[in-house]
Amino acid sequence: MRCDSTTRSMYSRACRSASGVFATPTVYVSGGRLHDVSADSHTELLSIPITDLTGHGFLSLEFMAGLITGEGCFSLAVRKKREDSLQILPIFQLFMNDRVTVKALAASLAWHGLPVNEAVHKKRGIGVWSRGCTRVKTYTETFAPLLTGQKRQAALVVDEFIASRRRHRASNARYTDDEIHLVERIRAINGNRRGFKNPLTYSRIDPRTRRRAMTEGESSGQLWPETVDQ
Repeated sequence: MRCDSTTRSMYSRACRSASGVFATPTVYVSGGRLHDVSADSHTELLSIPITDLTGHGFLSLEFMAGLITGEGCFSLAVRKKREDSLQILPIFQLFMNDRVTVKALAASLAWHGLPVNEAVHKKRGIGVWSRGCTRVKTYTETFAPLLTGQKRQAALVVDEFIASRRRHRASNARYTDDEIHLVERIRAINGNRRGFKNPLTYSRIDPRTRRRAMTEGESSGQLWPETVDQ
């Protein structure tokens, strides 16, 4: 990195400050440049208007990946589709209380070509969401490489489930044991903050065996809850 006289002076001052055991450097290196964080700079006001994000352009994929890592969720929702079957549905969602940020996120997702819907939840605030194999696939392909930790794991599990469903000739094909296992995996990754998850047994039953399955369920006292598991 080439340094002019001013930069060399700042660097020398940083070295002198850092020479003591408890000294705090007054400059740091970021992006190949030295930044002054001396006591004098702390009294300067940032030349940024106190406004929202309006007019600041669209958010980058990297910035949105950070929001998703902190507030987003990739899941495989299990819900009752008909009286005799359950449906497993890939879902992406992000809810938070910062309305301006969510609005900017929704506009930016659309600008980057991702399908997005907005919603308001009584408890979780305002958010964006998308569901279904085709739509959520665009999210896993776009953001999985940029995510970290559990959100990356969840995105990859959802992507694997989508790939498995796409290999079936019929969209309503029976769920395989591997697909059921993926639901169990993502439940372990995401946890269970609601205290209840729909059982997966019924989604593995072929509709043609409905009568026998219901008879066995009644005889064993097993019930099939109607709530949606997300």
